[in-house]
Amino acid sequence: MDFKHCPYCNSPINTSLVTKIEISKEGSINTTPLYSSFPGKHDMPTTARNGYEILHYVCPDCKKLSIRFIGQKDPFNGEKFFIMPRSSAPILPDYIPEAIRQDFKEAFEIAAISPKSSATLARRCLQGMIRDVFGISERTLYAEISAIQGQVSQREWSAIDSVRKIGNIGAHMEADINTIIDVDPSEAETLILFIDHLIQEWYIKRHDDEELMKRINDINSKKQQQRSQPN
Repeated sequence: MDFKHCPYCNSPINTSLVTKIEISKEGSINTTPLYSSFPGKHDMPTTARNGYEILHYVCPDCKKLSIRFIGQKDPFNGEKFFIMPRSSAPILPDYIPEAIRQDFKEAFEIAAISPKSSATLARRCLQGMIRDVFGISERTLYAEISAIQGQVSQREWSAIDSVRKIGNIGAHMEADINTIIDVDPSEAETLILFIDHLIQEWYIKRHDDEELMKRINDINSKKQQQRSQPN
């Protein structure tokens, strides 16, 4: 969601290589390197205070182009989204089940245009992760989350249950059909960031730890084999 890392390869973005194109509501254009408008230089003239900005970046590592739209005041109302690629969803490793990777990516892609649907996908992604990581499959997500209480920290468990409740807003109509509860884009983004946190903890960190332990054991096996061989 941010513009701090390349959305393709996740390398830190070299801000000196980012071009900022400012376009006013009236159509005037100003193009500058992004670093010239960093804090301390806010007095520089800009055409985008009532328009929008386009951030244009070619990653020196993967050589791919990324373009981000940033709307300012009316009529853009702070709208932010990637033009290329369609989302900034990080590329997840193949050892994570594909259904989870697809839901995670789609939740990223639609957070700005349909945050309620994005929240529902975050909820679905969470359910898939609980079933895969903990081997729990109950009739409802509520029952599955209740079953893992005590297996994660209380703070993490509370946040997991909150994802379920917020996702329910998109998945179910309110009892009073005239009651409308929206999820705004920043809230949907926060849910996705939490899902990303769980992916890092439940999958990536665990996988990296297992790989490290395996390498240590492999080194030990080789050393012990060397010791047993005569000179």
